[in-house]
Amino acid sequence: MKKLHALFNILSITLFILLFGFFLYRYLHFKGLNDSKKDYSDILSERIIEEEKDFKLISDVEIKDNVYYFKKNTNNNYINYKGLTFRIVKINEDKTTMIILDEYLTILPFEFVNKWITEKYSKLVNIDNFELLDEETYNNIGSKDSFINNKYDFWISNNKYIDSNGEIKENDNLEHKVRPIIILDKDTKIYSGNGNIDNPFIINEESKISSLEEINTTKYIKYNNELWKVIEIEEDKIKLLSQDVIKDKNGEKIKETFAINNNEIKNYRKKNIIYYLNNEYYNSLENKKYLVDGTFYIGKYMNNDYTTIYSDSINLKVGLPTLDDPYIYDSVNTFTLVTNNNSDINIYTIDNNKLFETFITEKEYIRPVIFMKKNISIEEGKGTYSDPYVLGGIIDEKAK
Repeated sequence: MKKLHALFNILSITLFILLFGFFLYRYLHFKGLNDSKKDYSDILSERIIEEEKDFKLISDVEIKDNVYYFKKNTNNNYINYKGLTFRIVKINEDKTTMIILDEYLTILPFEFVNKWITEKYSKLVNIDNFELLDEETYNNIGSKDSFINNKYDFWISNNKYIDSNGEIKENDNLEHKVRPIIILDKDTKIYSGNGNIDNPFIINEESKISSLEEINTTKYIKYNNELWKVIEIEEDKIKLLSQDVIKDKNGEKIKETFAINNNEIKNYRKKNIIYYLNNEYYNSLENKKYLVDGTFYIGKYMNNDYTTIYSDSINLKVGLPTLDDPYIYDSVNTFTLVTNNNSDINIYTIDNNKLFETFITEKEYIRPVIFMKKNISIEEGKGTYSDPYVLGGIIDEKAK
């Protein structure tokens, strides 16, 4: 009995020491980050290297051939850049920094990834040096045990992808998620933050803007007492995707049938989802003077080539997502505007990060898309998810 009691005391003391060491580590680390007496560099790569040398406290960093790799459960490598959340992957020998988006953008076959990024996404976020993660770096940051694995499949370079288990696979000619990287210049400056998820490094100063005219990257906007995300920026208008599905007055999600007899969108009638969106739903919106008609592509999806949807279009006040829109795949059972090339009765829907075909007579949820004028003032907000832009009035009344 005495031996058991002694063993219990030893285990208790050991646990106490481990817990004390853990919390001391946390205290010293964050005290070091915030201690004004510490004269750390405001250059991103230098700051990280200095901290690692001084504290040895950066989570799971491995130095190999003068490259600093962030590995495993790293949790202090978050970066906010142009309103997007990235994670630091590595600091290269030349002090440039590789960062990867902490979310995926869309789902495409490999052969269309670069085209979509170059012609669609780069213009939206005003970043022109996107790439795909390479296999060597993936292995050096821990491969399937790496922090970047989030149980989603995504493309890497050289015609390969990471499956949901973190394994590297050859191109299977199917669609996978797009999650690109960018390389930051060696002189990239930190303006604020400590790298944690709730206080990420801020590496570009964003001045306060006074109107939608000044938006040059994806942002969040509050309109009709709902949250919308900018998914395309045109010369005189912006395209917005609702962050929720349409609900009734009681807050219940609404399901509608896409069509009754056929999917000829241009000849929509009362029993068509497009009619519902552009009449009943549109009439329920506030400040319709903010809105403008926009072009929605309705060509059929052929041979896994999203560009085939551009073969036909329609101008609408309110539409639905289409396959080249970013940020649409987090929906559950929602309609798109895309029909199948081999059938007149099938429409594509989105459900939990995947594209499905369903009959046009099925009822699904509706996630609306609208176009908004740019000459609208911003009263408050930062354009973030938690603090979206709140709109003011039309700046030039002649633009009504």
